[in-house]
Amino acid sequence: MEVLPDEWKGEPIVILNDSVFITVSTVNDENRILYSTISYIFVNKRNPTLLERMVFSEDMSFESTPVIEVTALYPDGSQWKSRLSDFTTEPYLYSGQYKTNHLIHTFTFPRYVKGMLIRLSVNKEFVAPTHYSHEPIRDRYPILQKTVCFTYPKGYTINQRES
Repeated sequence: MEVLPDEWKGEPIVILNDSVFITVSTVNDENRILYSTISYIFVNKRNPTLLERMVFSEDMSFESTPVIEVTALYPDGSQWKSRLSDFTTEPYLYSGQYKTNHLIHTFTFPRYVKGMLIRLSVNKEFVAPTHYSHEPIRDRYPILQKTVCFTYPKGYTINQRES
């Protein structure tokens, strides 16, 4: 890929765009946050296989099931899109034996090659965001651009405060 700066060409993967969309709303007197991310990732090297196996976690105590969609565009022009059946879901065990309120969703790309472009979309709805302390906006991979968008309920202003 010719658009990558020379100093990035040694990276195994490069996130070309990583956007976060946060929508706040109230439904039936319940506060809700719809948290969506869309990432475009270029696989610059086949090894190490950083993203060949993707893992997502879900906190079952206050979140509906996340909707995860992964699409891969290959250098030969072919395309692959994930299905729900591609994911393995299992409970997270603390110290390998104590069940927690987290689920782990895992899948492996059927074909992971140099030059592929990955589109990753994750949508989460937090039904009781008052119990949610933070969301890490930054991740461990180098990025070219990060966009964060907030949407507030109708009639809400930035200067408005709860009494």
